[in-house]
Amino acid sequence: TLSPSSAASDVYKRQANGDGKNDYFMVRGIEQYPGSVLEIYNRWGNQVYYSGNYSNNWGGAGLSAGIYYYVLKINMSRTVKVYKGYIELIQK
Repeated sequence: TLSPSSAASDVYKRQANGDGKNDYFMVRGIEQYPGSVLEIYNRWGNQVYYSGNYSNNWGGAGLSAGIYYYVLKINMSRTVKVYKGYIELIQK
């Protein structure tokens, strides 16, 4: 099953406290779908992150704490499945 790691609530809390939990936006199984896109937007709708081949490596570096919105486009062989949600970024 491919889904954002917090699919039940569509909320991801990113905490950079070095404990190895929630340090990156993780999508289980993303490696099976090369060319999948992750876009992150701030509350004003400005794109603050883009990856055309996402590999579980976005951690919010350089951004302030707050709410951000994601668009995850999973590149399936003949179609693209789109997931949308929000992220609460907590900087410590």
